[in-house]
Order: sequence, then C-alpha cells, then structure tokens
Amino acid sequence: MSLLIETISCIDGKLQNLFWHTSRVNKSRSILFNSTNKLSLEKTPLPDFVQEGLWKCRVLYDGKINGVSFEPYVAKKVKTFKLIESDITYSHKFEDRRAIDELFQQKGDADEIIVVKNGLVTDTSIANILLFDGRNWITPDYPLLEGTMRAELISKKVVKPQPVKASDLAKYKKIMLINAMNPFNESIAINIAQAIVN
Repeated sequence: MSLLIETISCIDGKLQNLFWHTSRVNKSRSILFNSTNKLSLEKTPLPDFVQEGLWKCRVLYDGKINGVSFEPYVAKKVKTFKLIESDITYSHKFEDRRAIDELFQQKGDADEIIVVKNGLVTDTSIANILLFDGRNWITPDYPLLEGTMRAELISKKVVKPQPVKASDLAKYKKIMLINAMNPFNESIAINIAQAIVN
C-alpha cells in the first residue's frame, strides 16, 4: 500500500489547522492500518529555516510517521476548468496520485479539472471546491477527499455542504478553491460563467 501524505501549512514557524490534520491522519491510520495509538502532529520537528514565511510541510506516514519535509509554497494560478467525468475513488490522501494525474492530463487548454462523479461535482485535482449562489457559499457534499480546510469551514458554518449537479454549475456565480495551503478568501473567487471551458 502506498504511503499517505498530509500537507500542512506552516506560517512563520507555526503549523496551521492541526486539529483537523491530526483527526484525518489518525482516522486514516485506523481504517487502513488498524492503528489504535494516536499520532500527535504537534510534535512535528520544525527546522530553523521555516521560522519566517509560508512553507508547505509534507508528512509521510502509514502506521507511523516515515518522514517530514518542507518547501516554499507558491500558489497555483487557476482561472479555467474542464469538467472530467470519472468513477475515481480517492478517499484517503495517498502519496501515489497517478489516478488523479491521469485525469489532470485531460484538461486540454484549461488550467485545472473538476472531477464529476455520477453527475455530481466533487473536487479539482488539488483542492476542494466552494461555490457562491449569490447568498451562501456551498461545498459539494461528495468530495473525492474530505479536506481539512473544508472540514473547518463546515464546522464554523462558513460553508454549507450539499449535492451539486454538474448540470447546475451555471446557476452559481463564483467558484473558489480551498486546501490546506489556500484558506477561505473571497478576493480570490472567480466568475464561474467565464471559468468553465469545453
């Protein structure tokens, strides 16, 4: 079985959103490896060079932590999306992303893909999706992967999960991508009418 990976934002030497990252790590370890002991990501060693700026922390694990690395983070600019139908399953954050990468290769001239499963919107290849209906922010009820930032936003009632049909995307006004490295920020939302390409 492939190792799992947890990607954590590190800002000025502080790991972010650790409650949700730790919850997901231990849930995956319990399901996949029958691990009953709890790992604490708060004990992740931080090198001196991450004390300033934004860093991407990658924790590799199975039943135990196998490695931790840090790299500077540069956000990917995404303006256009292509809808890709697939029956892919990616309910745990595996280091092996070949199935997702194969879908991404079908993006054509778009910057990113939106994976559609059984007619329902799920995720992009790198992030959970938020959609603005003119009043509220919605997140698809059936993501490929239940992201940590998504979990936090749902718990705080900033966003509401509900099924989103691909055929209904035109009813929404804006789209935003969120993940561990990209928190909720309405200023980065883009007009959905101009974002979906064939």
